[in-house]
Amino acid sequence: MSLGRARSIALVGLEAVPLTVEAHVGSGLPGLHIIGAAGEAAGHAANRVRTALAAAGWPLPQRKALVSLSPADVPKAGARFDLAMALALAQTQGAVPEGALDGVAAVGELGLDAAVKPVAGVLPSVAQLGGAVADRVLVADGNAAEATLAAGAAVLPVADLSEAIAVTAGRQAPRPAPAPAT
Repeated sequence: MSLGRARSIALVGLEAVPLTVEAHVGSGLPGLHIIGAAGEAAGHAANRVRTALAAAGWPLPQRKALVSLSPADVPKAGARFDLAMALALAQTQGAVPEGALDGVAAVGELGLDAAVKPVAGVLPSVAQLGGAVADRVLVADGNAAEATLAAGAAVLPVADLSEAIAVTAGRQAPRPAPAPAT
């Protein structure tokens, strides 16, 4: 499959906005290009995602890879879309079957070692849009307790990109989310 699609949740102030991440791998000069994100942030994200995919055992092929974050007019700050971008790209390589990301939103930063790192604003993101955007939300272990405070979507904590791929592909059962912090 040369097209992958994932969902994420942008946070503009305290307002959560649904985001679609599309990935395409096709002919052209090798490289990862991100559209729909501003300037340097796109370059940094491309480097994190490409390196994390390789660390997880799914290096990008020597072809042109394009990732689109839409809607394009929504401000996209930080690294919270890394996990969704990596999952969409993994889907283009067959690591995640077609349809496996339906009903899943992913929010998390990727480390160069493929670790999924916590990001700010998970609670308002999941509280406002969790159930509307997806019935399951993948988050970093460090965000899982916070995310469980919101109703509407099952929280799937993941430690790294390999686990996220295995869980979404159905090769590994998701770990239970921790009890909400009180």
